[in-house]
Amino acid sequence: MAHLYTAVRPWARLGLLTLVAAAVGCTSGSGPVTDLPALDVRYAERRGPASTAPRIGPAGDAAHALGLPALHSTTLPDGARELRVSDWYGMIAGTPVPVLRLVEQPGRAAVGQWIWVWTERSEWPRRYRAARCSSWSNGVRVCAAGSTGTPPNWPAVAEQLDHLGAWVLTDRCETDGVHVTDSGALLIQRLAGTEFATYECNTPDRRSDSAAGRAALAVYRYFSALARQAGGPPPA
Repeated sequence: MAHLYTAVRPWARLGLLTLVAAAVGCTSGSGPVTDLPALDVRYAERRGPASTAPRIGPAGDAAHALGLPALHSTTLPDGARELRVSDWYGMIAGTPVPVLRLVEQPGRAAVGQWIWVWTERSEWPRRYRAARCSSWSNGVRVCAAGSTGTPPNWPAVAEQLDHLGAWVLTDRCETDGVHVTDSGALLIQRLAGTEFATYECNTPDRRSDSAAGRAALAVYRYFSALARQAGGPPPA
C-alpha cells in the first residue's frame, strides 16, 4: 500500500513522533480504492497560526479527503517547498477538478502528483473510483483520486512553474473590481520551509490588461495545458 506522506510532529511530551498515512480502503464503505503514488515528505506541525489563512477550495478539499496535511498548519525542513495549484469548481456539480501537487527538496529531483477531487451526493450514482473520501455530511462528501494519465516530467514542470512566477505571484490580477463566477480561477497554495502563502486570480483569461494579470494568466494556461494531459480520475 502506498504511503501518502510522512508527517513529523514535535509534540511536547512525546518528542518527535512520525506518523505515516497509508492509502487504504477507507472510502466510507465504498468498494476498491486506487492508491496514489508515495511522496516522501516530512512535515512538522506549525507552532502558532500561519500568516495567511487558506480559502476553502479544491486543494483543501483534496487534502481533507486524502488525509494530507494542510499546508497552512505545517512546516517543511529548510530548503524544501511544496506547491498546490488548482482551478475552481465548474458549473456542473460533481465534475472532478485537478489539483497539481509539487514537492521540491534539497538534493532530490522534484516530484509531484495529480489529484482529482470532486463532490458526491448519496443519491447520485458513483462515476469515479476514489482513493479516499471524507465522511458523509448531510448526504454530501468529498472524494479524491490519482490520475489515469502518464505523469509529466516533474523536474521540468517545477522549473517552468518557477520561471513563470508561481512562487512569487502576489499582486492582484483583478483591476476592474469585477468577480466573474464559473469562468475559471487560478488558486495557489505554497509552503517554503516555514513560510506559507496563497494566491488567487479570478477568471485569468480576462486579466491580460495588467502585468499581474498577464503573469497569472501565464501560470494558469500552463497549469491548464498540463491538466488536459493528466487523464482524469479512474471510472467507477
